[in-house]
Amino acid sequence: MHVTETPYILDENDDFAVVYKPPCMHCAPSKKQANETLTDWYGKICPAVCAVNGKRAGEGGLLHRLDFHTRGLVLFAKNQRAFDLLQKEQDEGRFIKEYRALCRYSTASLPGFPPRQGTDTIPAVIESYFRAFGPGRKEVRPVCETNRSFRAIASDRGAYYRTELCRVEKNPPPAGEQCGEVYSIDLKIRRGFRHQIRCHLAWIGYPIINDPLYGQREDAAGQGYLALCSYGLLFNGPDSVYKEYRIVCREQDSCICF
Repeated sequence: MHVTETPYILDENDDFAVVYKPPCMHCAPSKKQANETLTDWYGKICPAVCAVNGKRAGEGGLLHRLDFHTRGLVLFAKNQRAFDLLQKEQDEGRFIKEYRALCRYSTASLPGFPPRQGTDTIPAVIESYFRAFGPGRKEVRPVCETNRSFRAIASDRGAYYRTELCRVEKNPPPAGEQCGEVYSIDLKIRRGFRHQIRCHLAWIGYPIINDPLYGQREDAAGQGYLALCSYGLLFNGPDSVYKEYRIVCREQDSCICF
């Protein structure tokens, strides 16, 4: 897929930077990819971020990740003090990430999913543990059983991972398409797991458009990007001043350009 978007710095100060990650770009280096990552890109602009003792080797001051296909805002700490304070904000559940997803309703259920949760009212909360699933453990599945061995599941410090649904708006299909209404869903998480939002939305019957793992078959061969954007970051900065950063999501068509 040809990607025309590029990263940019939304805001920065002496302690941190809020950086936009385009779709189809990794946040951090790994053994499985050789292309430039967001950490590589920002590290060239601010070498100090690479000197931070972060979560994993090679990540520097990267405080959280977005999936390869997801676009949106990412936070970097530029020094160790800022990293430690911002990491504490995340650990204690005060770091909020806001997302918008475009979805289509589906009655299909993917293999390995437990019975669906009901979400008759908004706001609502989707919550579960997670387990790896499928060839190469590339996907995840929700887990609700409290008697399952904790060695086989991932939990948020022993509790469920939570996805909070804040707003759902139904829109007609884009011009020229017959695939059904598009649902614009605003949601937020405080601490997240790999593919959490994608998996949780598919679980309740609203897979994200153009999701290659959890989406509907008619979207799998689509030419657009994953219709998921991390548009807001809310947290207490190292100076104890509350910060709110947001970008505008541009919902243009079913190929989804936010």
